[in-house]
Amino acid sequence: MKTLIITIVLTINFQLLTFNSFSQAPEKMSYQAVIRNSSNALIISTPVGMQISILQGSSTGTAVYVETQTSSTNANGLVSLEIGSGTPVTGTFAGINWAAGPYFIKTETDPTGGTVYTIAGTNELMSVPYALFSANGTPGAAGTNGTNGLVGATGAAGTNGLDGAAGTNGTNGTNGTNGVVGVTGAAGTNGTNGTNGTNGLVGATGAAGTNGTAGLNGTNGTNGTNGLVGATGAAGTNGTNGLVGATGTNGTNGLVGGTGAAGTNGTDGLVGPTGATGLLSSGTAAGNTPYWNGSQWVVNNSNIHNNGAGVGIGTTSPNASAKVEIASTTQGLLPPRMTTVQRDAIVSPAIGLVIFNTTTNCLNFYIGNSWYETCGTLILIPYPVGTVNCAGATAVLNVTNSITGKIWMDRNLGATQVATSSTDANSYGDLYQWGRRADGHQCRTSATTATLSSIDQPAHGDFILAPNVPFDWRSAQNTNLWQGVNGVNNPCPAGYRIPTESELEAERLSWSANTSVGAFASPLKLPTAGNRNNSSGSLFSVGTNGSCWSSTVSGIYSRSLYFYSSDADMVTYDRADGYAVRCLKD
Repeated sequence: MKTLIITIVLTINFQLLTFNSFSQAPEKMSYQAVIRNSSNALIISTPVGMQISILQGSSTGTAVYVETQTSSTNANGLVSLEIGSGTPVTGTFAGINWAAGPYFIKTETDPTGGTVYTIAGTNELMSVPYALFSANGTPGAAGTNGTNGLVGATGAAGTNGLDGAAGTNGTNGTNGTNGVVGVTGAAGTNGTNGTNGTNGLVGATGAAGTNGTAGLNGTNGTNGTNGLVGATGAAGTNGTNGLVGATGTNGTNGLVGGTGAAGTNGTDGLVGPTGATGLLSSGTAAGNTPYWNGSQWVVNNSNIHNNGAGVGIGTTSPNASAKVEIASTTQGLLPPRMTTVQRDAIVSPAIGLVIFNTTTNCLNFYIGNSWYETCGTLILIPYPVGTVNCAGATAVLNVTNSITGKIWMDRNLGATQVATSSTDANSYGDLYQWGRRADGHQCRTSATTATLSSIDQPAHGDFILAPNVPFDWRSAQNTNLWQGVNGVNNPCPAGYRIPTESELEAERLSWSANTSVGAFASPLKLPTAGNRNNSSGSLFSVGTNGSCWSSTVSGIYSRSLYFYSSDADMVTYDRADGYAVRCLKD
């Protein structure tokens, strides 16, 4: 399914014009199609542009002939044309070898009369017109020559008549008998000697011979010389010491003398002078706090005010909702400054801890599982784990439609800026296949693969081609993808999701014009980002048409907002097509 076209009824008739037995078959085929819009209404009396391709071998085979035509639908929505009479793009119709089939016919249609083909279909030619086949068919066997007629008498010379048709050739004569066998030729020279054969296998080892007789014993050797004398042995241990004599007993102590009488107290000394007043003076009002000015303590409210419930710096009336309020019009708050490496070395950071990151020049705060950072008005909200960014993470900045009351990201996923015009390439963003996560396939230059996925998250970032029904990158289909903020494969940042069909429709109805001009003039500033084709992976309609996926499914397809220079509507698209995504705050 493509853009505005919902139903195409295709009729191909191999109609050959009347011709006699000696005429040439016309090199044309008749083609008819009924064209309807997304409301299933006929598109009548309207020019349409078409490109027709004859494919050899398969539905994705080589195009041996391609032509373009522009025709108009009639009052019944029927468009009729003759294939072979259009403007050739590749090859010639007369050059098709119909005997080298099978052949397939591929049609591509632009319902606006141009060359931006948004509808494609391929069907096998189940038969080929006899006249076309015979024009390139295998020649039949030559007919036999006829016998020559008798020579008639020469008549009088009459006027020359019209040339008669050439007679058929006569039959060929029979073959003559074989000649006599010739004499035997001289013997040929001897051929060269053949190469030597390979050596035979080595024979088995013979049995062991008998042992020889034992040799005679040798004579005894002479005795060796005597060894050296050993070293002198260690000295013997000393004898034990004699016993120590006993200590004599101490004499008895003398008696202790008695305590003498207490003496009289002396007179008291004189009272000393009063000491100097202390440095810390008392305050003059509740909340006064002291500070050292370099030479003495000063107690007032000019530095820190503490009223027992809150602390004010630069104010004597701190806000009741704050434990600390800093008031100034000439100075700011300077938090701890450190690099990312130093920040990550903080042991067990508390939730709410704030630092200034000198690596990224951003304020960082800790929320319990990781650090987050803010830079000006830019809030870096985490994207799903495994997100692959094509041009860096998309900035999360909000825009509100005052009519619908909805809060949206102000740019498409993958865009590096808000659109400055409908054709601002930096605002186009990425092109997602419906239901897939941001695994890299959405990048406009990602590789393609023809292998469908049997799981929700393919183990690669290739754009999956799906030119056949049901035109989905996943087999079997899964309608539960992209459903809500916690939906499977939701590519939006935390707190955002893919909008529903009704939410996109409400935005469209709020536009000043129901065209691509109205899309850009809306608060969302939607650009004409184009799309990526599910059959070839090629980009189409970039700078002319725009689309945004919804999370809503419709049978084997999904719904999308579509807009171009003349119209805008909610339409049905193949899930393997690539379109833009605009995230809605949940």
